[in-house]
Amino acid sequence: MKTLFSAIILLLVLGISASTKAQTDEETKVREGEIVTVKINRQKTATKDRIKIQFVSVIEDSRCPADVNCIWAGNAKIKIKISDGRASQFFELNTNTGVHGATFGGYVINLINLTPTRKLNMNANKKRYAAMFEITRLTR
Repeated sequence: MKTLFSAIILLLVLGISASTKAQTDEETKVREGEIVTVKINRQKTATKDRIKIQFVSVIEDSRCPADVNCIWAGNAKIKIKISDGRASQFFELNTNTGVHGATFGGYVINLINLTPTRKLNMNANKKRYAAMFEITRLTR
């Protein structure tokens, strides 16, 4: 009888553990976003979500040059257009200060990085800019 009771308890514990792991894995999938890199004056569609991001322009770039030690990291501000086939909207996103992300059509779009980084006594070639975004679907 003790063996049967112990076996039932063990199965319950293992079942709860497996269920918790499955829930944790599912939550991780929901939280993971798709990473998309878009060059300036280009548009890219997120493959999983069919959200289109167009990198319209660089409004400002006062980031600290990579080869200098700065007190303040600076900021770059970009303008993007997000669309989902039904609607579109423009947003301004920042690398350091201000708004880093936007919510559109049930998705959160976050600016992760802007390249190239600035160098001392060299302005970045505006044609070479590329922005990296993370697109995450909001859950209900």
